[in-house]
Amino acid sequence: MVYIMTTRIAINLRMLLLLAAGWIAVSVPMLAQKTEMLHATGPLPSFDVATIKEVDPKNPGMFEVYAPGTHDEAHFGGLVRNFIAQAYRGGGPNLKDRINGGPDWIDKTRYRIVAKIPEDIFAQMQKMVQDDRDNTQSLMLQSLLAERFKLKVHFERRELPAYDLVLAKDGPKLPPPVDPTPGPVDPTSKYPPANMSSGMAFNPKTGQLKAVNMPLEGLFVAQWFGMEPRIVVNKTGLMGKYSLKLDLGPPPSDAAASPVGDGGMPLPGGANETSIFSAVQEQLGLKLVPSKAQVEVLVIDSIELPSEN
Repeated sequence: MVYIMTTRIAINLRMLLLLAAGWIAVSVPMLAQKTEMLHATGPLPSFDVATIKEVDPKNPGMFEVYAPGTHDEAHFGGLVRNFIAQAYRGGGPNLKDRINGGPDWIDKTRYRIVAKIPEDIFAQMQKMVQDDRDNTQSLMLQSLLAERFKLKVHFERRELPAYDLVLAKDGPKLPPPVDPTPGPVDPTSKYPPANMSSGMAFNPKTGQLKAVNMPLEGLFVAQWFGMEPRIVVNKTGLMGKYSLKLDLGPPPSDAAASPVGDGGMPLPGGANETSIFSAVQEQLGLKLVPSKAQVEVLVIDSIELPSEN
């Protein structure tokens, strides 16, 4: 299974069991489909303390990452361009179109960040709905990038390729949206309440894609499916989050014929644009229509290697 995480969730026994069952876990920038970046409306909240370490490419290891509001630490790992996308909520399959510029090392050197959330902010986050928790943690990451990486940016608007997500002729075929009210957090558990994390998972044996607590525009990681990288603009009027299944068909009998996406990753069930578009329309009552959209982009003015811990 390819597991696409959009909100940080603990890498633990549950994921190890998925891996043992033949599922492959990968990460992508979270909150990938919004056309507007996250801007602070007041002073930026900050982490209490943070350690930043360069990851040895020969021994990257595993690390825990948590859904915001479930633990008093925030863990981040990966490339700095991805950190910037996460901080400003401007990622997506066309990441470099949204996060422009910067030196080569932000796409080559991987870092691991462990940051302590202040007690008062952590208490507030546990009572927030998912988007507000994500926003709060992203704003703290903005503060950290400015302080420790000396990041300076500005914003522009550009026209980028997009898919409009619209209702099909016969209307949506969706389950009820997920109740956004956060459940109680057990500080002794690594498993967040069901509606305090989200993600997508694909089983290559059955061709079934599962989404948990996802906005509709977040279901389509175009580059992963071998489709042209485009942002998805939700024009359905359905703004809730959904847990649902999408059948893309079994893989081809000839493994050599299975399509391969960017980075050599086999595509779901031999999926291609035609099969994905058809499945979305027939099973979900939605349509993906190629278009263009005016999108806010971030331009890196300057950035430095991180300061010492």
